[in-house]
Amino acid sequence: MSRFVRSRTLYSTRTGPPNSEATHLSTTSCGVPRDCLPAADPHVVTSLFFRPNLNSFGHLDASLAGGIHTPSLFAHRAESCHVLFNQGSNRQASTPRGPPPTVGPMLHTRLGRTDLTVSRVALGCMSYGDPGVGLHTWTLDEDASQPFFRQAIELGVTFWDTANVYQQGTSEEYVGRAVRRYSRRDDVVLATKVFGRMHDGPTGAGLSRAAIHEQCDASLRRLGTDWIDLYFIHRFDDTVPVEETMEALHDLVVDGKVRHVGASSMWAWQFAKMQTAAAVNGWTPFTAMQDQYNLLKREEEREMLPMCADMGVGVVPYSPQGKGRLTRPWGQQTARASVDEVAKSFDSPADQPIVEAVEAVAAERGVSMAQVALAWVLSKPVVAAPLVGATKPHHLADAVAALDLVLTDDETSRLECPYVPQEPYWW
Repeated sequence: MSRFVRSRTLYSTRTGPPNSEATHLSTTSCGVPRDCLPAADPHVVTSLFFRPNLNSFGHLDASLAGGIHTPSLFAHRAESCHVLFNQGSNRQASTPRGPPPTVGPMLHTRLGRTDLTVSRVALGCMSYGDPGVGLHTWTLDEDASQPFFRQAIELGVTFWDTANVYQQGTSEEYVGRAVRRYSRRDDVVLATKVFGRMHDGPTGAGLSRAAIHEQCDASLRRLGTDWIDLYFIHRFDDTVPVEETMEALHDLVVDGKVRHVGASSMWAWQFAKMQTAAAVNGWTPFTAMQDQYNLLKREEEREMLPMCADMGVGVVPYSPQGKGRLTRPWGQQTARASVDEVAKSFDSPADQPIVEAVEAVAAERGVSMAQVALAWVLSKPVVAAPLVGATKPHHLADAVAALDLVLTDDETSRLECPYVPQEPYWW
């Protein structure tokens, strides 16, 4: 059965200052109108959708897209892939207010070029942790978190992501105990992160050799495991030479404490600098990038996502539903939105037409807005597994149901067209 999909190529050129009328977009074979997608930096000709690492057949190397061959970096998931992976499963979607969607077997993919197999939906665990400590007051305590860990295992969502800094380590503790309670360690891919402040002193934060080794050992203790499948640096540390950071991470891999390493939220040149340090010195390179990517925040399409595709790095985006903004009609608020200072800073009037487009497509399809927003992210072959936070029963069910929602070219155009260029957010 063919697993190739239709080519979709876009490029943008700009001859004037940002947001000027000189912006010009061209499209081929995709049906996206002119002036819909973000233009390149001033006076630079940029290919947002180019063809990296083409094999002898002129198609994107399968290892870059988790085994899905496609001649285009951002082509839609093919119907042929849908049939091949789901083997004829019939999943019925619904709105959050109705019965939960009926979902079939979980899809899996390789993370970039690694041998690490992950579920195509990942559980983001920032929502679980002691609300009395740490940055957020809206997180779920351990008892309230249990149904979501159990539901994740039942749905086949076995890729779990947390961080040492999430509620001062209590998220890692909850995650570790949940793995032992509902599954086996070998059956769950555990990811955590290092960088944020855990205690006073030079080893309490950052990416120095001493801090990385100390914080990795502390995460292993809290998780109750002998190894971490995927260890992210949470941010770039400009106070530490990249060589020191990359060698320290490599040593963790050699010691068997970590199996793969990844990075999160930084400029593309910083990521390239760290990858180069690893390559030159024979150290373990990053195999995953965790960055913010959704219909409201698409600046990563300029440099980071093409770079990841070219390097064979799997993308694990956070906030695929725009911190909930893409899951409900414009102006509708939730209890969390009223107290989450991070989410409040996310709001922008420019997002309204995008949210309204998601609402319209969802209504036409008879599915939830959450499914439409996540299906758009999942349609990008460079994306391995978006991170989905779940605090209500329908959140994970909607996420898994989105795997079977294949958007048409027209729907994709309507969702993407309202986007306007903006500053990178939340680095």
